[in-house]
Amino acid sequence: MKHSKIVIIAGVISVFALVLPVLASNAEDNVNLPTDKVISGNYYTVGQTVEINGRVESDLVVAGGNVLVSGEVGGDVLALGGNVRIIGPVSGNVRILGGNVEIAGPVGHNVMIGAGKLIILPSSQIQGHITAGAGTLEVNGLVEGDVLVGASNVKITGNVKGAVDVWLEHNGILNISKTAVLESQLVYHGNTQAQIEQGAKLAQAPVFKEWNKNAVEHGWWWGWLISLFGALVLGMVLMSLWSRQIMETGQEILTHTWPSLGWGAIWGVAVPIICIILLFTLIGIPLALVVVGLYFISCLVAQVIAGAAIGLLLKSKIKGVMDKWSNLVIVLIGIFMYRLLAGLPWVGGLVILAGTLLAWGAVLRVQRKNLVIFK
Repeated sequence: MKHSKIVIIAGVISVFALVLPVLASNAEDNVNLPTDKVISGNYYTVGQTVEINGRVESDLVVAGGNVLVSGEVGGDVLALGGNVRIIGPVSGNVRILGGNVEIAGPVGHNVMIGAGKLIILPSSQIQGHITAGAGTLEVNGLVEGDVLVGASNVKITGNVKGAVDVWLEHNGILNISKTAVLESQLVYHGNTQAQIEQGAKLAQAPVFKEWNKNAVEHGWWWGWLISLFGALVLGMVLMSLWSRQIMETGQEILTHTWPSLGWGAIWGVAVPIICIILLFTLIGIPLALVVVGLYFISCLVAQVIAGAAIGLLLKSKIKGVMDKWSNLVIVLIGIFMYRLLAGLPWVGGLVILAGTLLAWGAVLRVQRKNLVIFK
């Protein structure tokens, strides 16, 4: 990481925006849970535009280009979207990866968000903590707990009762509005002093910690935590949609390791060559852009598949311990182990390369019966 404790990378958010149309390709273009509808258990859905106006008594897992949750959610909300807006009350936690995210309603527990732009509106009341990474962040509502954020620019106009810990990008700016009320300590890290407007109410004098070379060099672990969080969220979304296919592909890596690696290497080399060829033809430029998008999407999906393979391997080695665990738990443990290995110095890059190639190859082998080219 170039800068320590910057919670999210803008490029990752852009790639997630590319993932959404693919997730929605097998679903209805628009999904609408009407106001008079009550879901007694968990609710999983995906679409280009998703509106949740009814009540979900347990957890809500949703992915879409545009996501609006105006109904009541009795459990947690897990959302992946280009534009995500939470208006209705959420009794549990809120976890979101999105391009533009707005929280306008009350949240009973914690909020964890990665976004290009995140706004906590004045009408919101967060009973727990906020952990967020964004290009820009505005906290305009009430936060009962702590706020830990990494961003380029942060503006606080609301009331935060817990401690505030801000990690700014290299040229990031922290603005404390005259309407802000901070009831605990404010600590911020960056290269520029915060802009604190006259009238702002701070319980303690703010603590400014200027970036230094040592902090930057040792901040890699925060980037690893955020990449892990992103992988786990993506894994939960994909497992809720295509659990059988992911487990089948992970098993393919274990049973046909070398063939999977070979096919993955072919994919890794062929796709860039195809893109270069297409870019030299005017009519092929749009297709080249689509292929590039799919290429990066496949890199993200690969870590989930690699995690499935590691989880299945652990299950086979630790006999009896993991037999009663759900496939979701097995995959999430596998993703954790994969990201742990990928974060190791020197060998981490090789782990990522091997995992990506194996996942690509396994997907091609599993799907070869449906592809004319392999018949």
